[in-house]
Amino acid sequence: MKIVVDKKTGGNRSLLTAWKSADDPGTGEYAVRLDMKGVPQAIVYKASSPAWRFGPWNGVRWSGIPEMTPNINSYNYYDNDEEVTMWYWTRDPSIYTVVMVNDSGAFSKIIWQQGNDGVMRWVGMWYFPNDDCDRYGHCGAFGVCHPREIDCRCVPGFKPKSSPEWSQGCWRNETEVCRNGEGFLKLENMKIPNTEMAEMNTAIGLKECEELCLNNCSCTAYTSANITDGGMGCIAWYGELIDMREFTSGGQDIYIRVSASDLGMFNSIPICYELLAFGEFFNICG
Repeated sequence: MKIVVDKKTGGNRSLLTAWKSADDPGTGEYAVRLDMKGVPQAIVYKASSPAWRFGPWNGVRWSGIPEMTPNINSYNYYDNDEEVTMWYWTRDPSIYTVVMVNDSGAFSKIIWQQGNDGVMRWVGMWYFPNDDCDRYGHCGAFGVCHPREIDCRCVPGFKPKSSPEWSQGCWRNETEVCRNGEGFLKLENMKIPNTEMAEMNTAIGLKECEELCLNNCSCTAYTSANITDGGMGCIAWYGELIDMREFTSGGQDIYIRVSASDLGMFNSIPICYELLAFGEFFNICG
């Protein structure tokens, strides 16, 4: 399957459209579209509002779908001045795969394969959204959703605008963060934010990306544009960071701009980890 979006003729193209209902093949209200503003990203829309977001292409997969691994399908993605092109094929021609969006907005991939009992059936490979953390903007600007508790937290250096109503997001503890000794803190295993207000530079590496972001007071975060070979290219955000979540695995590192005082405070915090014992989680710091 091959998908092409022509940048000259229009940027918002529906890739998949849901049925009106499970037994009505009329046009439904959910559609998968490629949003070309900023850094291209795939989004599931309900009418004109984003319902949940795949994220941008990170060299391996859509960044918001860690399960999208190339073990069954191979993926290619190109973005140049004229078009964005993506196509995929099945490595094993005996395996049939289907990718679809249903009338409730769920996006899934299923394969036709033989089970241990010898019977052929459709088997789900992945399914989104699968929790509230997948809902678009669930924690507001500068908020991060953590899947184990399905709760929201602010990124380091920020605090809630109106807790516990997280739709209002977070705000920075210090208003002045511009060439005043500030730096960046790394958040790991993340779904990176909406890239509508971001810019991509494929000609520089992560160190140059940090310098680029640090020298622009409007830059709030940066990450690698391509996660292969240790990371290549640069995505830098200019404005609010929206729709972030933490993954248990398969996420991406992102570097958040914080003030000098916050940087010193967080760097002095002992390293902590979670220990599972007797059916409960304990925080161990040292």
